[in-house]
Amino acid sequence: MNQNARSDTARINKKTDAAAAKKKYSGGRKKTKRTSGALIAAWVVFGTLVAGLAVVLTLMATLTPSQAELMSYMTTGTYYEGITVDGQSIAGLTYDEARTMLNESVKDTANQIDIEVKVETGVWMLDAVDVGLTTNIDSILTDAMKLGRSGTYFDNIRTRKALVESGTDYTISYYASTDSISEIAQLIGTAVNTPAVDASVRPDTSSDEPAFIYTEGSNGFGVNLDELIAEIKNSVESGVYATQITPELVYYEPDITVEDIQSNLVLRASFETSYGGAASLHTSARMRNIQKAARILNGCVVEDGATLSFNEYIGPRYEKDGWALAPGIVNGSRYVNQAGGGICQVSTTLYGALLKCGPELEIVERNRHSWPSSYTDYGLDATVSTGGPDLIFANNTGAP
Repeated sequence: MNQNARSDTARINKKTDAAAAKKKYSGGRKKTKRTSGALIAAWVVFGTLVAGLAVVLTLMATLTPSQAELMSYMTTGTYYEGITVDGQSIAGLTYDEARTMLNESVKDTANQIDIEVKVETGVWMLDAVDVGLTTNIDSILTDAMKLGRSGTYFDNIRTRKALVESGTDYTISYYASTDSISEIAQLIGTAVNTPAVDASVRPDTSSDEPAFIYTEGSNGFGVNLDELIAEIKNSVESGVYATQITPELVYYEPDITVEDIQSNLVLRASFETSYGGAASLHTSARMRNIQKAARILNGCVVEDGATLSFNEYIGPRYEKDGWALAPGIVNGSRYVNQAGGGICQVSTTLYGALLKCGPELEIVERNRHSWPSSYTDYGLDATVSTGGPDLIFANNTGAP
């Protein structure tokens, strides 16, 4: 009995041990599953964080501010430590504060500009306003505000570190306006420049034969305005603010010499008329009018392309102006004493010469008398009167 009982007990204990082992094994498997799920979740979270961090780092290494962001610093930002302009620190200042401070230096420099231009006995003093002085301050302050801000996150950190360690100094440059200097140079040129005088010729009206009096020309002189403008501009921009500039005069020879005139002066044609046999043509009054008109006409110069009106050049004929009363044809029917009577013989003589000069001297207007004239062939006369018929011709010869 006891032996059997021990055997039963042993079997029961074995069953109990097996059940316990089975339970223990079963419980162990469930705990392992729970631990694996948490681990996976943790790895997912970690991977997400790593990926996010990678994205952030990539952006920090590649992304730069937009132009709008950079411009916003002009009103809200201040300059980083280590930034100087002409040795003056602008660290911690806003754009406007830095500009106000630097403008004091600009004013000091502007007050130093004292350029004297001396030509012969004339002197012109130029200041900063005259040369249109400008600077690059705005450009400097804009570039300086971008330092440590315009690059990527890491670039900006490196830049700011470099600024602290070694700093960056900007230099203010000064510029002169070509347009402003040109205005001053033109004034100087107007006062100084003297054009060359061409040789000239005039008729010798005291001679009985065609004769001329020649006058030599003279050299002109002036300032080379382009060189003067460049010299003033270079003086300002090279930092020579107080100086005297004495430009050399440039001399010009006349375009026309006496030799030129003499070689081109030619007699193109001549024509003459006679007082004829009629007693009416020999009156002192008529001859006086002819002589007066001839004296006025003698020495007349008609330039190339110009037109000459006989009536306009001789002028109106009135007694008060020294014209004598002499017979003149009125309305084509009768002779009537009138001021300047008889000068149609002068216009007719001129017309005869013009006809012999060729087509380059163009007859623009010519009128015949209603009666034949005794001092020229029929149809070759040219009547004129104050406010009436005229003799007009144009010079198309290419020369006076």
